[in-house]
Amino acid sequence: MIEYQRKLIEIRINGKNRRPMNAKCKLRTRNTSLLFLLILLSSQAICQKIDPELIIDNFLEHNCYKKKGLIESVQITGTRSSVQNLKFKQFINNQGKYTCETEIDGWVIVESYENGKAYIQNPFVDNNQAQDIPRESLDYLQMFEASDLEGMLYNRKDKGIVIKSCSQVTIADREFYKIEIGIKDLGGINYYLGKYDYLIYRKEYLIQHSENPVIITLEAYKYVDDIPFATKSRTIAQGELISTIVIDDIELVFE
Repeated sequence: MIEYQRKLIEIRINGKNRRPMNAKCKLRTRNTSLLFLLILLSSQAICQKIDPELIIDNFLEHNCYKKKGLIESVQITGTRSSVQNLKFKQFINNQGKYTCETEIDGWVIVESYENGKAYIQNPFVDNNQAQDIPRESLDYLQMFEASDLEGMLYNRKDKGIVIKSCSQVTIADREFYKIEIGIKDLGGINYYLGKYDYLIYRKEYLIQHSENPVIITLEAYKYVDDIPFATKSRTIAQGELISTIVIDDIELVFE
C-alpha cells in the first residue's frame, strides 16, 4: 500500500521521475491525520466511562427516594417458601428498627435488628431466648440492609458506604448497571440496576471470609404511592434455590 501511494505522488519532469517538494509533507499529513483519529477514538472511549454518581442519582430519582424518606414505617406481609410455605410479617421504621415474624405451625420465629444489634428468637430452641446474630453472618448483613427504609445508596457517605466500582454488564441479554458497595466490617453488596428503569433486579451479598456470594433475584415490583417495592424474589446459595418470597400486602405510614 505504501509503495502504491509513492507511485501515485511521483511525477515525471524532463524525462525523469521526481517527487514534488510537498510529497513528503503529504505523507506526514496522512500519518498525522491517522494519529488524530486514534486520539479522538481514545477520548470517546474515555468519555463513555460510567459515572457512578450519575447512575446513583438516577436510581434515587426513579425510585422516589425523596418521598421514601418521609415514610415513618412499612409493614409487609407475605409468604416465604422453602421446605413449606411460611407466612411472615415484616415491620420497618425510620429509626432503623427491623422486625420479621415468621409463623411455623403456630409458632413464631422473630428476627430483629435495632441500634446495630441483631438477634433471633426461635421457639424450637430449648431455652427459647433471643440469640445474638454475629456480624460476620449473612443474616446480619441482610437485616442491616433491610432496617434502612432509605436504602444503602441514600446518604451513603453518612452510613459509611463506599462505592467500589460501577460498570455496565449484560445478563441473559439484558443490560444492567452493576454497583459494588463496601460496608465497613460487614463485607459488601453488588446491586444490579435495570439500565432503563433503574430498579434493582439482582443483589449479591459478599460475606467476609466467604468466597461464594448469596444471590437474590428480584422478579416483580409493585408501586405503592409511586414508590416501587419488590414483591417476588428468589434466594440462591451455592448454586441452589434456597427460598422464594412473595409479598402479598404493603402498608405505608407517612410522617
